[in-house]
Amino acid sequence: MFRKNQEVAEQDKFISPVVFNDISRVAADKVIETILTKHKGKVVFIDFWATWCASCLDAMKEFSPLKQELHAKDIAFVYLSNESSPKKLWEEKIKGIGSEHYYLKGHQWVIPSLL
Repeated sequence: MFRKNQEVAEQDKFISPVVFNDISRVAADKVIETILTKHKGKVVFIDFWATWCASCLDAMKEFSPLKQELHAKDIAFVYLSNESSPKKLWEEKIKGIGSEHYYLKGHQWVIPSLL
């Protein structure tokens, strides 16, 4: 799994710098709305992932060529993870992914606005 994550990190790190947005005080039912409002008028690609999820890391690797192709378009790439991923490990892994990241609290992970 570590090797796969390193491969993903190497492929994506040049695409965009990593941006961490702290929305820990945002109500669970406002998380998605808050993210979408920030990117009004753009297509927003949201990826739910975890540091321990091998299929998540595989999907990032598989998606990398398309992400590179779409990078110049007006698309926001947003990555959501939660406390199931140890924060220190998550902070390290997002450096190689680039784009925009949110580390959600447990109560925010159940997102009623998606239902």
